[in-house]
Amino acid sequence: MPEDHLPSANPLSLGAAFREDDRRLEDLLRHVIDQLEAGHNDQARVLWRECEEGLIRHLQAEEAFLLPDLLTAKPREARALLEEHRHLRQRLAELTTGLHRAVRPDRVQAFVAELRAHASHEEKTLYLWAETAVERSQQEAAIARLGGQSTGASARS
Repeated sequence: MPEDHLPSANPLSLGAAFREDDRRLEDLLRHVIDQLEAGHNDQARVLWRECEEGLIRHLQAEEAFLLPDLLTAKPREARALLEEHRHLRQRLAELTTGLHRAVRPDRVQAFVAELRAHASHEEKTLYLWAETAVERSQQEAAIARLGGQSTGASARS
């Protein structure tokens, strides 16, 4: 196995970094729900915007740095994940529009359940595979994108 594919000594593996980000996004969404239930819609919108930006970064990191290789190696699985991403973006847009009016907390909770199911699918399909199949530089670029960092590695299209 090429050295570039070996797991690094970095304690935060690709899967761990994405799982941690999934938990962070879910926590933010729980806070959105709490704020909506308390009638603090302005605060809910602030938290929602942070979650929206984080989820978009998360999806973009996977699409730029991980899914191109999965599309080559396992096209059916990659296409399924890309379709889930499309659906999540659509739901995100719907909820964002609703949040500017009045969205019920149960609609956000349903979105949390969708995200949880998607994260479980990615755990089984993408992260474990990518940790051994995707070049370490691409993994590091994906992890950096989660935090909003730019890297020298270029995204493959």
